[in-house]
Amino acid sequence: MAVVAAAVVLAGCASGPKRAPLYEWGQYPTILHEDLKQALPPEQQLKAMEQQRALMEKAGTPMPPGMAMHMALLHQRLGQHDQVQQYLELEAQRYPSLRAFVTWLQKQQAQQAQQPKGGKSDEKS
Repeated sequence: MAVVAAAVVLAGCASGPKRAPLYEWGQYPTILHEDLKQALPPEQQLKAMEQQRALMEKAGTPMPPGMAMHMALLHQRLGQHDQVQQYLELEAQRYPSLRAFVTWLQKQQAQQAQQPKGGKSDEKS
């Protein structure tokens, strides 16, 4: 009798409701790997990431941690400073535990955007 009860309990646990994932990875790990290998230019990576983001939004699954920050980095490489701030803010909204780090990055990016192109602003002539 105890064996039957245990089997019923275990069967009930196994068929319980499935929880939705916290976020969706999609093709992001592959895109990240390509970035680390420097196999694709930033424009192509951004295009792939935007497509992945659109698929995630359509499916109703959140982007994984770091994806918006990675998109900000790619926009930084392209000199698109407004988009950098936009994606950093998106990352902080989705993952509040990153707020302090994102705030620091935003300050760094703003300082870099103000520097003249071609070098540091404190260079001696």
